[in-house]
Amino acid sequence: MPKITCVVDQETCIGCGVCANTSPDHFELDETPKSHFKDGDKDQVVEVNDSDLADIKTAADQCPVAAITVEDK
Repeated sequence: MPKITCVVDQETCIGCGVCANTSPDHFELDETPKSHFKDGDKDQVVEVNDSDLADIKTAADQCPVAAITVEDK
């Protein structure tokens, strides 16, 4: 499984929910409302399978303010 870093820039995020709608298994809005990666910390280094990686990258690509960064490790 590939290892990635997924970062949601809290200053840039507008809380529109596109990422949570596109990839609900990986993103959710908190009470502020701002998006974050569901697995805990806002800046994550995680192992994901290829289909999850595709979903995460799609959510990042669809973010209207480019608040999500995904990098392969």
